[in-house]
Amino acid sequence: MLIAFGLEGIAMTLWLLTRDNTLLFVVLSGVVFFGWGEIFSLFPSTLTDTFGEKHATTNYGFLYMAQGIGSIFGGPLAARLHEVTGSWVVVFAVVISLDVLTALLAIAVLKPMRKKYLRVNSI
Repeated sequence: MLIAFGLEGIAMTLWLLTRDNTLLFVVLSGVVFFGWGEIFSLFPSTLTDTFGEKHATTNYGFLYMAQGIGSIFGGPLAARLHEVTGSWVVVFAVVISLDVLTALLAIAVLKPMRKKYLRVNSI
């Protein structure tokens, strides 16, 4: 997850910095949208690898419910931030910051927490 979110943050930064270059914008759009797919591959596999298959469907339900809530609130919050600041650059800067924060949390918090959980529950 560190790699996925880190590369997505880098790609979005380059995307934002080169938004006046049409070719680079289109190419980097593909890279950024490719990065957005990690939630459909990394999250479910990490969830099942960590907690097993016993409650996988319940866990997936919560995982996808969180994505739905994000989709409901994300758009209006981004639009409100644009309305307040008058710029989409600020909106993307927030998203890039959250990507970097998520990458750091994946390595600093999630990885040790997952190791501890697996150590305690592997009997």
